[in-house]
Amino acid sequence: KENELKEKLEKIGPIGSDLLKKIFSIEGIIKISIQPYKLSITIGDAFEWNDIDPEIISALEKCLKEQE
Repeated sequence: KENELKEKLEKIGPIGSDLLKKIFSIEGIIKISIQPYKLSITIGDAFEWNDIDPEIISALEKCLKEQE
């Protein structure tokens, strides 16, 4: 499984890899799917989007600013 994860991270590149790490560090995130022009996030049943959404937006902004 570790090799499979490394292969997937290599496919999305350093920007995508950094973004995944930032988003997965947010409490409540249980699944992320990243594809060209699409990012899908699943949160746990005990969490509300209103509570997590600002943290996701912040992670996206930080990741994009770091790449400038």
